[in-house]
Amino acid sequence: LVSIMCYFNLTIATRTLNGFLFYTSTVYITSNTLHLSKNVNIGTAILGGFFLYDLCLYDGFDQFGLELLHFLFPLYLILIVASVILLPKYKCLNSQRLHKAIGPRIIPVLTTITWISFSHISWAVINSLHFTDICNTKTQVCHKVWIYDGDLEYFGSLKHIILGIIAIALLICVLIPIAVITLFGDLLRRCISKKMFLNFLDAFQASYRYRYGFWVGVRMMLPILIVLLITMRLFSMLEPHQVEIGIVVILIFILSFQIITNPFRGIQFNRCLPESLKRKMTERLSEKIANLLDMSFLLNMIALFSFIATGESEYVETMLVLSRVIAYCEFLLILIYHFLEYTCLGASLIEKLPCMVVRIKRFLKFKSARSNEDEIGSTSASTSRVNTVYLELKRNKEEDSTCSKSEGGNSNDVRSEDPGNEDFFNRANHLRVPLLSSPSASLQ
Repeated sequence: LVSIMCYFNLTIATRTLNGFLFYTSTVYITSNTLHLSKNVNIGTAILGGFFLYDLCLYDGFDQFGLELLHFLFPLYLILIVASVILLPKYKCLNSQRLHKAIGPRIIPVLTTITWISFSHISWAVINSLHFTDICNTKTQVCHKVWIYDGDLEYFGSLKHIILGIIAIALLICVLIPIAVITLFGDLLRRCISKKMFLNFLDAFQASYRYRYGFWVGVRMMLPILIVLLITMRLFSMLEPHQVEIGIVVILIFILSFQIITNPFRGIQFNRCLPESLKRKMTERLSEKIANLLDMSFLLNMIALFSFIATGESEYVETMLVLSRVIAYCEFLLILIYHFLEYTCLGASLIEKLPCMVVRIKRFLKFKSARSNEDEIGSTSASTSRVNTVYLELKRNKEEDSTCSKSEGGNSNDVRSEDPGNEDFFNRANHLRVPLLSSPSASLQ
């Protein structure tokens, strides 16, 4: 995963993946509310980075083990990227080639994985701290248990104590610091001048224009807000349709702000466009493309949740499929753009594209010439016979002139003796000259 992200530069710093990652995380988090089927949810989970969807590693693998994996896997990815960053600093390891290949992209990859992991860890923390009450109707005694496993008493069993400690530790040590850095990063620049921190913050805010760097923090907080709305529904504080309406209101707020401010920077078009289009691609136009791309995913989600809140339940699955098809088609175009713009193969393909176009044109021209040859087959056959006779007469004439010169005579006497040859030569030249402009005649 880290290698693919480095090779294709699939990071939030490129301004292309922000909307898609927000779409997949929102749809996956609300999967229970949307009543997604298992097959539909697997694709959203994988593309959104939720790689541990419904895994069963061994017989007896329970919700406790799955929740631990939801905590550990994002941290494992961050550890891989951090190790790649730190390897070149050790002189005993010859990692200069690796650092030269992926060095400029490794910090944006780290921020992208951190952005994805923030949603995953937030979702896992809230799930770990959910509880419900189980009451005995005879004795009227109630016990708090973990909502996903009634056998685990809430902070009373060893397993839930472990989950609770991990959840609270990640909340204090990971989630809150990342939220503060992304929301108040511009203020922290004045206090912290370390290069590593500034590079990390620049990679987070690279998608947004000056003075709008805080917007990445706002967008990172929104999945948490959606999870809180779903939690309120679980505690019967909200009705199901009120959750969808709340999500629509949040999405409309984001869309309205982005329409007014256009916070995204422009998308890079250095390699993927030919020179004629590259001259027309101004910075303002590239900024509009970046903002419209993100708005398209927001409009997709607004239409989806509005339909779910007001529509009939039997058409929800159809609407979900339509929404996912549109989102996946946009994601496919994004992958093609990253292949052409950021990879060596894409760059070589763009360089060879004019030559390939010329070869295709030549091939089509040759095919049209062959088809014309079939249409004028009889004419071509007669032309071939005329050319053959003309070449034979010319050869005979040269032989006669050579013989006359060797005999001491005048070569002009040969033509004067047979005036009919002059007329035939004139007619042969009159027929032959226009025929030579045809590919078939010149070939014959």
